[in-house]
This record gives sequence, C-alpha cells and structure tokens, in this order.
Amino acid sequence: MYEVPFNQPHTVGTEMGYIGEAVDAAHLSASGTFSERCARWFEQEIGCSRVMLTHTCTAALEMSALLAGVGPGDEVIMPSFTFVSTASAFALRGAVPVFVDIREDTLNLDEQLVEAAITSRTKAIVAMHYGGVACDMDALLAALRSLPSESGAIGMVSVDEDFFVLVRVLGIQVRLLLSDVTAATDWPLASEVVDRLDLPEPDDEDDPQPAGELGLVDDLGMSAMDMAVLCDDTDLYPDEMLSDVAHRLGFGEIFDGAVEGAPV
Repeated sequence: MYEVPFNQPHTVGTEMGYIGEAVDAAHLSASGTFSERCARWFEQEIGCSRVMLTHTCTAALEMSALLAGVGPGDEVIMPSFTFVSTASAFALRGAVPVFVDIREDTLNLDEQLVEAAITSRTKAIVAMHYGGVACDMDALLAALRSLPSESGAIGMVSVDEDFFVLVRVLGIQVRLLLSDVTAATDWPLASEVVDRLDLPEPDDEDDPQPAGELGLVDDLGMSAMDMAVLCDDTDLYPDEMLSDVAHRLGFGEIFDGAVEGAPV
C-alpha cells in the first residue's frame, strides 16, 4: 500500500543558507529582511498595494472575523472538510458555523450548494483552498450575484469632461460623492448634489476638490485615500475615473461594456 505523505516539505537547496543569513543578522522574529522580501514578492505577483503577513492561517482567519464584524447570532458558511481553525475563528466571535458539503474533484467548498445555505443571518462565506487547489471563485461569485446585497445600490454618472457623481443608496439612506465641487457653478446636477450635501455654493475662484463622502465604498474595497487620489488625477476624464472605481469594486468589465454600448 502506498502512503500519501502529509505536509511533506518542499526544498530547493537554498534553505540552510537563508537560515544562516537570518542567524547572522540576529533577527529571527517577524518583520525582518526575509519577511519584507516575501511581502514585496506577493505584492508584485498579485498586483496589490500592500501585503501583511501573518504567522499562521489561524491568525489570518481570526483577523478576518474581526474585520468582517462577525458577532453573536451571525452565520458563517464554510466547507465541511477543513481544519478546525476555520470554524473556531468565527465561533470565538459568537457566530454559528454553517457547513456546506465539498466537491469530490477538488475537496473544496461546493459553490453550487452555497446559495441554499444562505439565510438572513449569513454574515460571511469562507472559501478555503485545500491542498494547493483553489476554489472555483468565478462560479462562487456567480452564484452569489443573484442574491440581494446588504451593500445597497450604487449609481455612477459622469458629465462631459468636468465631473462625476457617485451615489450609494441603502434603504432610506442616500450617500453622495461629487468629484469636483466647483462643477456646481456650471452644471445643475452638481449644484443639486451640493445642495443635498448641505454645502455652500462654490465661487468661481474656488479650487477644484471633491465634496461628500470619500469613503463611500471603502467597505467594498476602495479606501477614502484612494478615492481622494483618484479625484485629484487631472490626467483622467470623469468616465475613466468611474471605470477605475468599477474595476476596484469588481465590476469593471460590466461597466466598460455598458459605457461602450451606450448611445452618444
């Protein structure tokens, strides 16, 4: 009988030399030279702005539970075949693990069964990637797109080469962002936004600057700082700025396709 090894280490021959470098540098804890090199490599490969390393996947899961605001009464969907930390990280916050069966071919969460497990108390879905095989994230996201969102509706309007308006509606709450407050001197739409924000009408001498909530979509993946930088980019037209926002939020191709197909 052939035994399948568990956690067999993979070596390339440089390990002992690197360990020696760390010992010689007298830095064997986190945030050392090798930690930084590893983080930079991931940033380049993934294309993200910042990578933060954790000492274990358990720590990463517990951080995820805290950042997601998981608490008592929430339900968290996860695969039935996984390490105990997947469940304990969220159970520690008072949440209830909801187990969904796995696929026979990948041993990962069966995305076709996720929709039936979602209830009004579902707070998060944990898509664990087992044994170096990634979940079918496209299929999982496709299954979720048909469900109502707690993030509300997002509206995007760009006007000529002057400004854009970003609107987010959740229930009776309406949140607004105007890319350039000085546009209110020439455009009725921008003036209406300024009025809705209860701001004074700008003067012709005022400098261009955004008005409203720069953190309008920070929970969806674009921070207030990134939004401020985007609004200040004079090399981009308003529709290009909105395209950037759409891509950061995950629906860039849909947005671009809608813009290209819109009548002029």
